[in-house]
Amino acid sequence: MLMKTSRLIQPSGISLQLSANHHTLRLSDAKKRPDSRAEAGCTNCSADSTCKDDCECRGLYMSCSKNCHCSDMCTNKPFRKDKKIKAVKTKRCGWGAISLEPLEKGDFIIEYVGEVINDATCEQRLWDMKRRGDKHFYMCEISKDFTIDATFKGNTSRFLNHSCDPNCKLEKWQVDGETRVGVFASRSIQVGEHLTYDYRYSSCIEKLLSCNQLWLTMI
Repeated sequence: MLMKTSRLIQPSGISLQLSANHHTLRLSDAKKRPDSRAEAGCTNCSADSTCKDDCECRGLYMSCSKNCHCSDMCTNKPFRKDKKIKAVKTKRCGWGAISLEPLEKGDFIIEYVGEVINDATCEQRLWDMKRRGDKHFYMCEISKDFTIDATFKGNTSRFLNHSCDPNCKLEKWQVDGETRVGVFASRSIQVGEHLTYDYRYSSCIEKLLSCNQLWLTMI
């Protein structure tokens, strides 16, 4: 069981140190990767653009790429820096995550990362979890054939709990041609406030595995 001291002590076999998705794909899967046919990111902005709400790429959930013509003041590169959050033990919901700094609506908080697995691996892992009697699932489908699984490898984003009145939401973006999932503030958030999102309706829909167990699927 996880414990909180000066740093997060993780259970054996689980890594919480991922800073990017880990692709566990065979060569035969390479051409089907969710980002293999994606555009290389936005490259259309003008040199004086700061890429705010009127940015066409922002509306398409496509980050400005390193080859974009926009200025250094570009605001459409949300995955560049995480906000300060930490995992904490809760009284009723096991582990959760809180913000260590004030957040504004629309702020990028952290990327949801894990192992990117194909359909066959996902199905096998789900059966293994069911046989073990696991009660917690950390899977988020990013395309028809691929899923992010943060069960064994991930970061603090895996500790965000469900709420019917959430302060965060998940968004699927194209970043330099790669499909990535970000956690964004859906309203202002105070220091020390628990970070939550709606597993059913916050850019995800639910797929029930058994009572109170949800598999997250991006839409």
